[in-house]
Amino acid sequence: MRTFATYPTGQDETSISVERVEDEFQRALKGDAACHGSEALYALQRAISRKDLRSLSAHETERLMEAFDVAAPNMGVSIGLQLDDATISTCWRAVRKTILSWGSRNAFGSSTTSSADTAAWVRIARNAMHNASLMGEIEERSRQRAARGFASLTEMLGR
Repeated sequence: MRTFATYPTGQDETSISVERVEDEFQRALKGDAACHGSEALYALQRAISRKDLRSLSAHETERLMEAFDVAAPNMGVSIGLQLDDATISTCWRAVRKTILSWGSRNAFGSSTTSSADTAAWVRIARNAMHNASLMGEIEERSRQRAARGFASLTEMLGR
């Protein structure tokens, strides 16, 4: 795993942050959408709060918007039992606004109510995905315990 202290040739911390967010959105398509969606939103919120990162280029903004738009349906399914469709839509608008804000570095440079609300909506989605991921882990452990119990019972009955 690459650390943020070492830069591949031609990359700065902003580029690496973009890659991390994009990678987590892409992983949300392939596996645990809740876990990777939560990680993507965490990385996005962390990056936007850092004053030492430069604004995104138009290309980087476009990459993140595309990665998010492709992953959003999977991530939405992962939180559909916790949040209604209108809330999810509001959260997704906030994610898009956050990406655009990183590109322009205007809205999050101040402490306006609007930017605080945007950050809160992103956090609501992030928390819902984190909760869905935790519930999935609990359910998986429960299935494993049940399978072990069934195997023990089968073994006892087979003797």
